[in-house]
Amino acid sequence: LFEAFLLLADSPSTRLLWFALEPIPAESSVFFTLLFALEIAGYERWVSRRTAALLAVWPAFAIAGVATNALGVHALLWESLSFATVGGITATEVVPGPLFWVDVVYSYVAIGAALVVLGVHCLRSRQIYRKQALVLFVATLIPAVVGAVYLLIPFSPANPIAISFAATSSLLAVGLSRYRILDISPIARDLVIERMADPVLVVDRKGRLADSNPAARALFDVSHPPLGSPVADAFDPETVEALESGGELRVVDDNGEARHFEVDRSAVTDGRDAVRGHLHILHDITERRVRERWFRALTENASDLIFVLDADGSVTYLSDSAAQTLGTDEDPNEVQSIKRFLHPDDEDAAIETFREALERPDEDATAELRFRSSTRGWRVFSVRCRNLLDDPVVGGVVVNAQDVTDRRKHEQQLETFANIVSHDLRNPLNVAEGYLELVKEADRPDPDHVERIEAAHERMGEIIADVLALARGGTVDEHETVSLDAVAAEAWTNVETGAATLDIEASASFAADRTRLLQLFENLFRNAVEHGSTGSRDSPDDAV
Repeated sequence: LFEAFLLLADSPSTRLLWFALEPIPAESSVFFTLLFALEIAGYERWVSRRTAALLAVWPAFAIAGVATNALGVHALLWESLSFATVGGITATEVVPGPLFWVDVVYSYVAIGAALVVLGVHCLRSRQIYRKQALVLFVATLIPAVVGAVYLLIPFSPANPIAISFAATSSLLAVGLSRYRILDISPIARDLVIERMADPVLVVDRKGRLADSNPAARALFDVSHPPLGSPVADAFDPETVEALESGGELRVVDDNGEARHFEVDRSAVTDGRDAVRGHLHILHDITERRVRERWFRALTENASDLIFVLDADGSVTYLSDSAAQTLGTDEDPNEVQSIKRFLHPDDEDAAIETFREALERPDEDATAELRFRSSTRGWRVFSVRCRNLLDDPVVGGVVVNAQDVTDRRKHEQQLETFANIVSHDLRNPLNVAEGYLELVKEADRPDPDHVERIEAAHERMGEIIADVLALARGGTVDEHETVSLDAVAAEAWTNVETGAATLDIEASASFAADRTRLLQLFENLFRNAVEHGSTGSRDSPDDAV
């Protein structure tokens, strides 16, 4: 465009202006061509502010030099400059100065480097990336060749380099529209492998180390990888075996800590599908192995029964405690099903719990199931299922079963005990409530009624004291000589008897736990009153 303005200018001053402005796009194109080539070929580490600043030093100096040269300050870029019209075309006659050739060298070194980078990228790339690189290579090559020929043989009065950019622009337009140069940028192999956190080793078909990335060199403590040497000489036998088989590799680092790697081995083929070598990517699974050891130690030392089931319900793991409790002689890892250890009546509940664990992986499924112990018969277990099928370490449904048989028995005993205590407290409480109503209704409280209320409260205090003693592991079985008629009479006063009467036809003295005997008579009298002839049941002449 600047060359066109120069050709159309009709005065020497205007021509000089456009001639002085022309180096701006020329120098900039050289500068940006090299940076763009490095960027698209994947050499991003070279495209930095520091590199750009260094490459921009000469173009900035050259542009400033042209301006000062045009003002007559110096004659370093051209010694003389004149314009003439040849065949209707404005021709520029320039006698180069010493820095002109420096600028030529800089330009062709930069363009040459860009062509090398693009050429190598073209050879290494495939499909659309190769076409992109080819378009850029040819577009860069055209003005470079035209400029070189023009310097040797000035065949045109006008500057053909600027005119050749028309062809370059056309090629770039094709690359942008058809091959999407700016939309689809290749990720270079060097960039990917060098920045991978996983160690990478490349072995050729002859078993020689062809390449490695920094992570691999750091892992095996190789400052300068012995490229080209046999793998058997470069690594220890354990590493060689893991690379050849694609298995697991254990490496001890500089700190003496063991690291575990899973070797991913894949063939490297050329365009004709011929195997050229193998790529080995070492995935660090140290954390997974640590979790596996922790999980195994946890299950092997646990008293609970622990199973791991797959999605079909088959056993993939059985803890030692489970094997011992169930009394199986099979290898814990060879037990196919736990159905034969499960109570037949609990099979449906077990299936439903397992299905619930599969359908709700974020929640625990719980149930109480009976399993047959080899030494203690049928036992009740509190079962908890957690879906860990997606966990890379477990890969199954973890079933934890805790024996709660004794706990359930104790709970039943506690419930029975609570019912008894509630029943025993009901007798004096009813008496106290009855006499309290009489006190409320009377104008003047009857002292006997108040005394009966106090006696009822004292009786409740005795019962509560006995309960606390039992709860603390004590005993309430102190024996003493008691009178049958006295205990019976006291028990009668502690029970709400309504219209019932007490007749004691005989009496005796004997050694007994007075508190327990008193509770016995209280419950006996209460039941007789509530369920006898004085109760709602019509049956006369009841007696105890």
